[in-house]
Amino acid sequence: MKKILLSFCLLAAVIGAKAQKDVVFNELVPDPGNNSHEYFELYNTTALPINMDCYTVVAYDFLNGGAWVYNLPDVSITPFGFLAFAAAKPFTYKCGTFDSTNVINWNIVTATSKLTYYDRVGNALVNPVDGLTQNLIPIAGGNSASLAIMLFNPSGNLVNGFFTNNNSTIPTEVTSLSSLSY
Repeated sequence: MKKILLSFCLLAAVIGAKAQKDVVFNELVPDPGNNSHEYFELYNTTALPINMDCYTVVAYDFLNGGAWVYNLPDVSITPFGFLAFAAAKPFTYKCGTFDSTNVINWNIVTATSKLTYYDRVGNALVNPVDGLTQNLIPIAGGNSASLAIMLFNPSGNLVNGFFTNNNSTIPTEVTSLSSLSY
């Protein structure tokens, strides 16, 4: 009986370990007001550094359509560490100003990263325009009820996300983007 119980616990631990996400959204601050910058933070849940090159963040607006697609730069998150992404470096938030090597400005285009906006027409994201924004995370009319922000790995698989519209289904127009797979 002890062997069966031990085997079951071991199997549960292995399945649980496989289900753990290596990188997750740790913080998400859309439209903070008071001359502060919005930002999001990614956290590495592992004991190994993780390179974010070829990862993609998609900020999708269910209400008005459209999406910002951010191909992350060639930077690594240290073991059990974080990276904050904002429209400026340093960025201002409610408690002051934050500036460190753990802050990435999403408006700086590199050889491996860029920020692109897509319009939604029907069930397709079209008319890509590379650009800069202070407001990557869509808040329609001050309402975050139509927001989804998703992190995709280099294979185009969802790693982690926030869905505020009570629907955790990835829109088909997002999954059909070619920029999700490398």
